[in-house]
Amino acid sequence: MTTAPVSITLGHDLSVRYAAYLRWSDNEQKHGYTYEAQLKAIQEYVAARGGTLVKIYVDEGKSGTKTKGRTQLAALLRDAPLGGFDAVVAHKADRLGRHMLDALKQIDLLENTYHIQVRLVEGDVDPTSPYASLIRATVFGFAETFSKNLGTEVTKGQKEMFAAGRHVGGVPFGYTLDNPGTRSSRLVPGTEAPLVRQAFQMYASGEYSMRDIVIALNGALEAMGVAGDE
Repeated sequence: MTTAPVSITLGHDLSVRYAAYLRWSDNEQKHGYTYEAQLKAIQEYVAARGGTLVKIYVDEGKSGTKTKGRTQLAALLRDAPLGGFDAVVAHKADRLGRHMLDALKQIDLLENTYHIQVRLVEGDVDPTSPYASLIRATVFGFAETFSKNLGTEVTKGQKEMFAAGRHVGGVPFGYTLDNPGTRSSRLVPGTEAPLVRQAFQMYASGEYSMRDIVIALNGALEAMGVAGDE
């Protein structure tokens, strides 16, 4: 997917200057957490308040459960004390992070040290409210709990499928599914299974290099009318 530069200048005004922070993990992209969707919502939020969007920071394919590796979040925090923007806005709380303590520390740094407000398109909390800290702790606590519970449920579901003899993940070369598209589907040897056995036998003999094996398999696949890989 092609995205805009991770940090671009969009304009300057005497109104409130917003920096946008966008983030999504590889899995979340499948559920609408795309660059376009988040940016559109943020642009509408800023425009409705007469503000100006001056910076965009994008962490693409990054988990919110940790700050390590989120280079654009780090860039935002470095830029914050330089006076280039007055507020930071994200689509939702979990875009800032799914680790409660980390997210709250970042907000505290921005608001109480750099005097930059943190706002959300959905689930926004007035930073001047006496209940802001309590509400935010609750919101980010839910985000962290959801993330942990999701991981637990996925692992549990995979274990149950393994125990039932069902396949989890992509179909490896040499196999096929006996009932594609159903929850009861299991891996069974496919038409390429003899080639897998041949590859193992060639490797075990010690007489062939990996390149030799690849050439042999590609030749067999071409004979079967299937394109091979280099």
